[in-house]
Order: sequence, then C-alpha cells, then structure tokens
Amino acid sequence: MGFVLFFIIIFIISVPLDRLLNKLFKVEKKKISDTSGKKIDQWGRGIITVIFLCGLIYVIYTEVEWNVARWYFISLVIAQNGLQFILEWKYLKSTNQYIVTLIYLLIGSVLIYNMENLIGLF
Repeated sequence: MGFVLFFIIIFIISVPLDRLLNKLFKVEKKKISDTSGKKIDQWGRGIITVIFLCGLIYVIYTEVEWNVARWYFISLVIAQNGLQFILEWKYLKSTNQYIVTLIYLLIGSVLIYNMENLIGLF
C-alpha cells in the first residue's frame, strides 16, 4: 500500500511543481520535434529505450538486489532526462526549458535513491 501511496503523492506534487518551475524560470513551452534536433531526439530516445528494456529483462528475471535495481532506474532517469536536457539546451536555449528538465533530473534521481526510505514513511 505504501508503494502506491508514494506514487500518488509524487504525482499530486509534480503537477503544481511543474507549473511553479515554469513560471519561476519563465519557460516558453516548445517541442524539440519542431527544431532541427528532431531526428537526434528520436534516435536517442529509441536507443535509450531499447538498451534499458533489455536491461529491465535482466533486472526482473535475475532478481537482483534492490541496490542494483535502484542504480538501474537512476541511470535510466539520467539517460532520458540528460538527453532531453542537452537537446533542449542546444535547440531551445531561449525557452529555459532545459533548466526545468535539469531540476527534474536531480529530483528524480534523489527520489529513486531514497525511495526505500520514503516508502517507509507511508
């Protein structure tokens, strides 16, 4: 029950946080797919997805320790958000979207690292 409650609370907090960060950094929402970085974005996300799906099969079926799974998911967050951050910084620099993406990368990594302790609170 604590696991489900944890994700519900994270979802409820993330919506106002997104609006707050977008207002704070004066973000103009644009998509990378509307720029010349569209192909790089598609290929990068595709490659990251394939690599991590293959890794997920290993993580699930070998019943690895929580510590290994934790670092697997942290590396997924870093790879996905890192690619998005770099592309937003390069192609959408004037929108400040990359700053919000970097903040989400940091928050996501910290939450996953401390998930076991945070779920224990519920």
